[in-house]
Amino acid sequence: MKKAAKTYIGSVIAAGGLVLAVSLANWSSPDPRAWAIYLVLAVLASVVKLRLPGMDGTYSLGFLFVLYGVAHLGLCETLLAGCAGVVAGSLVNTKKGSSLVQVLFNIGNVAISAGTCFWLARVWLAPGMTRYLPAVIAVAACAYFLVNTVLVSGVLS
Repeated sequence: MKKAAKTYIGSVIAAGGLVLAVSLANWSSPDPRAWAIYLVLAVLASVVKLRLPGMDGTYSLGFLFVLYGVAHLGLCETLLAGCAGVVAGSLVNTKKGSSLVQVLFNIGNVAISAGTCFWLARVWLAPGMTRYLPAVIAVAACAYFLVNTVLVSGVLS
């Protein structure tokens, strides 16, 4: 692997770790039992993978739980569930096992992607969260897939 690719992967891992660490420092879950159920469901959904015709890759249903978290939970709960789902999705129901660097990159990718769509929905589009929630979540979903795809494409290119 080229040095530029290693640097890029390391920077995504570091940036994702920073987003996760900052959110953990401000965590205060109002209902730990409900969050635990959300976490378990997010992990289970992340193991389910969808294959689209003509594509080699798969899509995980875990992104639906990230979007739910953006709409109804705090950043830390959303990120922890998303990252736990990524770990489960990277290790379970795969054609070949993922390396530690791949798992860490996937965690960083989800932390950056989910953090971006959380910021977009909860800060930039906050006034629309009460009146236009479906539209805000649609914009957040587009942002999630855009950021996620751009980050992965950076490694592939």
